[in-house]
Amino acid sequence: MGSSGRYSKIGSMAELRAARRRVSREVDDARGVLIERYEGFREMFSVGYLTGYLTDRLQQVYTWAESAYKGYQFAVSLFRRKGPAPAAASDAEAGEATGVGRPGDEGSAQA
Repeated sequence: MGSSGRYSKIGSMAELRAARRRVSREVDDARGVLIERYEGFREMFSVGYLTGYLTDRLQQVYTWAESAYKGYQFAVSLFRRKGPAPAAASDAEAGEATGVGRPGDEGSAQA
């Protein structure tokens, strides 16, 4: 409803004063909302906000990179072969070939 529709039914000074107070409150409320929005907008360009924003984003990137690195390390560890040392491998192979273990072995093949 337009402004002329609101005021066309005012018949007394008391109604006019009440309508003025109501309009004044509406204007004050709208002004408060605009001030809050402006302050929020202005805050977005402050040094504190920008550094906080950048810090949050860098923390997210760091977390992602750390997870990716750990995943890479895990994948690499799956493909690495971990066998006995070369000297131990040659001793084991010699014992298996002859059927005789090293002295002091509990499981030597003596039958």
